[in-house]
Amino acid sequence: MDSPTIIGIDILPQESVSSSREPHYAAVILKNDKIIEKFNCISLRELISLAEKYSPAIIATDNVFELAKDFNDLVSLLSKFKHPPKILQVTRIKDEIKPLEQIAREFNLITSGKMNPLTTAEVVAKLASLNIGSYVEVFEQETKIIIARGRSLGQGGMSTERYKRNIQSLILRVTKKIKETLDKHGFDYDLFFRKSEYGLDRSTFIVYAPREKLYGIIKQMKGHDLQVIIKPVTKNRIEYVPASAPFKKTQLETPQRYLMVGVDPGIVTGVAVLNLNGYPITVFSKRELSRNQLIKKLSELGKVVLVATDVNPAPVYVKKLASSLNAVLFIPPYNLSVEEKRKIVQEYQEKFANLRISNTHQRDALAAVIKAYQSFKPKFERLEKRLRELCIEIPMNEAKVLIIRGKTFKEIIDSISSRIAIKQALETKKEISTEDLYERYIRQVEALKGRVEELEKIVRELKYENKSLRERVKELEEENWNLKKRMIRLLEEKEKEILKDKKLLLLTENIRSLRKKNAELEISRNKLKEQIVKLKKVLDLALQNEIEEVLIVSSITPSNITVNEKIKNSIIYVQEIASSNLNTLEELGKIGIRGLIVKDSQLPPHIKNLLIRYTIPYVSEEELGNSLIKVDNRVFVRKDHIGILLAERKKQLEKIKEEMYGDLLNKIIEEYRERRKRELEKLLE
Repeated sequence: MDSPTIIGIDILPQESVSSSREPHYAAVILKNDKIIEKFNCISLRELISLAEKYSPAIIATDNVFELAKDFNDLVSLLSKFKHPPKILQVTRIKDEIKPLEQIAREFNLITSGKMNPLTTAEVVAKLASLNIGSYVEVFEQETKIIIARGRSLGQGGMSTERYKRNIQSLILRVTKKIKETLDKHGFDYDLFFRKSEYGLDRSTFIVYAPREKLYGIIKQMKGHDLQVIIKPVTKNRIEYVPASAPFKKTQLETPQRYLMVGVDPGIVTGVAVLNLNGYPITVFSKRELSRNQLIKKLSELGKVVLVATDVNPAPVYVKKLASSLNAVLFIPPYNLSVEEKRKIVQEYQEKFANLRISNTHQRDALAAVIKAYQSFKPKFERLEKRLRELCIEIPMNEAKVLIIRGKTFKEIIDSISSRIAIKQALETKKEISTEDLYERYIRQVEALKGRVEELEKIVRELKYENKSLRERVKELEEENWNLKKRMIRLLEEKEKEILKDKKLLLLTENIRSLRKKNAELEISRNKLKEQIVKLKKVLDLALQNEIEEVLIVSSITPSNITVNEKIKNSIIYVQEIASSNLNTLEELGKIGIRGLIVKDSQLPPHIKNLLIRYTIPYVSEEELGNSLIKVDNRVFVRKDHIGILLAERKKQLEKIKEEMYGDLLNKIIEEYRERRKRELEKLLE
């Protein structure tokens, strides 16, 4: 069987990953326990290319921080590899750092003398082949698959809505396809998604398998409309795992504390943890929280015996979590309403004033676990009362766990009592048989019966005393009630004073925000009203055939307007007449258009001369006044008004043209006479 390919490296002297310059290394390639290539000096970029060429299983080093300056830098480096290799630090033996020279001598890899970088690279590669050192892990055994749109939706318009609809349905289809593929190959995963009107806005799979397991099964893609991103889930910090068992995780020592957990899964998952007495341990929420991450967090807090949800049926995420923790799953008989959850949490916070809830996910998780605790609380109290009556001392938390698991009081007492008896016998190194246990149990029962008779006698005596005290208790209760009412009134007054400023500030902010929004809505409403008035006016005039639509162009240029017979006798609305093309304007004059509408009556001289030359009448927006109606990107004019104005302007232009050409003709005749006069004078000489 072939041994894995290993690259051993050592950073060159005077080089550092913390400097701005790219670091350089000595490197060797070890394959089937033989050195096949050596490099005295290669850059980090060349090292990555080398890894892509040889696809090594391991990159070995004597110090991982020769590759990266910190955790984030190491994650960034490994993300540059198409198939990231494992990083092995050979000098870390379990939790102890040993000098490389010492380890190399222990395995007879060197005899004496100081090692140069190339020798060091060779030594670390050979140590890695012997499984010496610890793997440097920065990725969880999880992979995240994100399906999202490829670009922004933009603003407004029917095409935008159509694109939005297509993208959301596309994300839904791709999500279903990936789900089918994962199910087909038997992967364990959680799916988080955000619903939309036409499908999904975004979805995320957390697959409980390393990234390399998905190669060839799910493909990454980045298109114009959609992108599928596949990336490993990073740990919170670097973890070191002995090379002799690279995938075996050291189990954390579980504190002897039993927990009840409420979970509200989703894009943001809320988690609330209580102990078996109903006291809060922690409440938190996290975006795209995987089950492995949550199990790891809960394992640090204690042993989970119950997982609760606020909906019926329970989400798949919660079912799998409870199964993984071997915990009882609590499902309410009905979906808890928002009002009920708010009330449950509010009453709970009154008892634990320091408890802070940041969002609805935390609230829902806390409400779920409180509801679960409240369902078991009467049983806990009855068990405690029964044990007090029988004078039996057993660990209450263990008894509560058995209640949660559905055991009867008798089964609980028998189970724990037997276990305690066996433990005591083992501690005194005595062998104990089933018969001995049974006899001991019978003796305990007889002793308890005698104790019960004594207690019944005491109870009868106490009943008499209790009767005389009840009257006094009633008096004290009444007095206490009056004092409570007075205290509540005083507290409410004080609370009102404290909250007054906060509420006033909050109300002021709300008023300011609402006023701003109202002003925006008022502006929008006025615009719509104005638009409606214009549309009604256009409709009325159109029905009476008193209005016509004009052609709109930003300026008269070949790219904006095509001069042909269709445009003949038309009226053109020009937004920027000054930037018009003179040749195009001349062509319009030649084919004959009815006129132009311009924003400003003050035209540039060269434009005005051309309009006079071809007698193209023009009118300004100001001259048209209310006869010009703009609706969206269309312009309409009243036929009668525009007709009169264009006719008058055309007469003016014809008159100006006649005067200009008359003056020009007189000037030409005068110049001709002068020239002929000079020619005659020369002839007479």
